[in-house]
Amino acid sequence: MKPAWVVVDLAFGDSGKGATVDALVRRYRADWVIRHHGGAQAGHNVVTEDGRHHTFSQFGAGSLIPGVRTLLGPAFIMHPLALLLEAQQLHRIGCWDALERLVVSDQIRVITPVQQAELHLRELARGAAAHGTTGVGIDPCVRDAQNGHSDNIIALDLGGSPDQLAHKLRSQQQRKRAELDGFRGIPHPAADAAWSLLDDTELVSRVLDAWAPIANIAMVNTPEAVDIVQHAELPVFEGAQGILLDEVWGFYPHTTWGDCTFGEAKALLGDRPFQSLGVTRSVTCRHGAGPLPGYTSDFDALSEPHNTPEGWQGAFRKGALDVVLLRYALDVVGPVDGLAINHMDWVEADWPLVVGHDIDGVCIQEWEKGTVADIEHRAMLTHKLLQASPVIRTVRHEELLPRLSSELATPVRVTGSGPTASSRRWFD
Repeated sequence: MKPAWVVVDLAFGDSGKGATVDALVRRYRADWVIRHHGGAQAGHNVVTEDGRHHTFSQFGAGSLIPGVRTLLGPAFIMHPLALLLEAQQLHRIGCWDALERLVVSDQIRVITPVQQAELHLRELARGAAAHGTTGVGIDPCVRDAQNGHSDNIIALDLGGSPDQLAHKLRSQQQRKRAELDGFRGIPHPAADAAWSLLDDTELVSRVLDAWAPIANIAMVNTPEAVDIVQHAELPVFEGAQGILLDEVWGFYPHTTWGDCTFGEAKALLGDRPFQSLGVTRSVTCRHGAGPLPGYTSDFDALSEPHNTPEGWQGAFRKGALDVVLLRYALDVVGPVDGLAINHMDWVEADWPLVVGHDIDGVCIQEWEKGTVADIEHRAMLTHKLLQASPVIRTVRHEELLPRLSSELATPVRVTGSGPTASSRRWFD
């Protein structure tokens, strides 16, 4: 049995997981990509040698390789309409059978339009205290599931009774209208659009029509999903978001819903061995609100064609590569077998690293992660990181990789100097 590969992001996301997974699948001829957590908020970019580009959201980032299949694990969160639209986008660039190569765990939570509307209203109401969101609807979907509402929808419902699905959608729409009544009157076009959905008497029938093709997608129960992983020739697990956004260990409240560590991957791997790659860039970056101690406008000129400030996420910021935050991420996730460093083509002769966080004259080189239940500790870390000034050291281009390996006690296994698989340099 060949070891699987598990890819995790050691930062705030946007580190190049899609390109890394695509390169792994090509190099090791993997046959499955497992999306073991996260959901429709992902944006993993892949560019092929012939110039095709796709931002993968709910399909595995190896899907542009003929025959490679995608499994959405039970912890994934699906947005059905976005999934169908993504399949159409893939079809336009020559991936004609993406849906046929997709297998979905039947317990996956499903985002509805009314949950997405709720998210928009709540985020708008926060104003300057916005948490930061992709706007997809992950938060209400997860909270509804946690609260045990009888109208929660899972993938199994999509292939079941249309009348039962309609009943759940109608119940959810009525419940959300009542819960959110205090949010009427927010002066914003997105708020008007949200209330148009919540008040739409034809919404349920329109959603059922739009979702109808999902009923034909292959679905498996959790033991069958584990069996797929066990019998795959070589599966690659494609992580989502980043360790610094993890629902438990991330810097609250600027976190995602989901376990960004190895937890959900291990639940599917069983006793199958795996190798792990921790992915980062030559800079540290993030979308929207939250701390980024090494931020500097000096990096604004670096080309960023796939990350724009439009939409709900807000500004895309870049800062010096933060060794302190990487060390925290590795403390959370545990040792990885190697580092993948993307955007090495940006690295100039002298390159800055954040080697400490200065707070009132005290240089912090390592942050304690605290205990699982101590969310107040992570909120305190957020407060301190927002106040911190970066302690910068520059290294020569040729010294960067050895320095990172030494600082993080982890070898560099692969670097990327461009968007395609051929731009990867492997260190075996």
